[in-house]
Amino acid sequence: RRELARLGRVDVVSDVFRISSTGSFGTLNSLRLGRLPGVSVDWAEINAALGQVALLLVAVARESGARFSSHALLPMGSYSKAYKLDEPRALYELHGSGSPHLGRIFGSSRFDKGLTMLLACASDLLAFAGARPRAGVAPAPPHPIEA
Repeated sequence: RRELARLGRVDVVSDVFRISSTGSFGTLNSLRLGRLPGVSVDWAEINAALGQVALLLVAVARESGARFSSHALLPMGSYSKAYKLDEPRALYELHGSGSPHLGRIFGSSRFDKGLTMLLACASDLLAFAGARPRAGVAPAPPHPIEA
C-alpha cells in the first residue's frame, strides 16, 4: 500500500521531460531547441528536441483531457510531423536539415508550417490550462506564444 501511495505521488511528466535552459537555449531533456548566430547546433539535436516537444504536448493533452482545436501532432522522435485536423493526409515536418529548398524561396517551407502547427497546439494547451487554474501554478507562461 505504501508503494502504491508513493507511486501515486510520482509526477511522470516531470520525470520523463526535463525542461530547462542552457545559456540562451531552452532545453528539453538536455536537447537544445534552436540556433543562434555564432552558436552552431546540429540539426539532429534540434530535430530530437522538437520530437520531444511534440511528445510532451501530446502526453499532457491526453493526460489532461485537452483537445487541439485545429491541428494534431504525430510524435515520431526526430522525424515528428504535424497536420491540420481537416486535412489529415497533408503532413508537415517538425524536422529540418538546414538545406535551403524551393519552398523557402517562395516564403514558407513545410517545416515552417509544421512549426506553426506545433505552436498552435502549445497555445491550445495553454488556453486549456489557463481556464483551469491550480493553486501554485501561474495562469500563463512567462513569455507569450505566437503561432
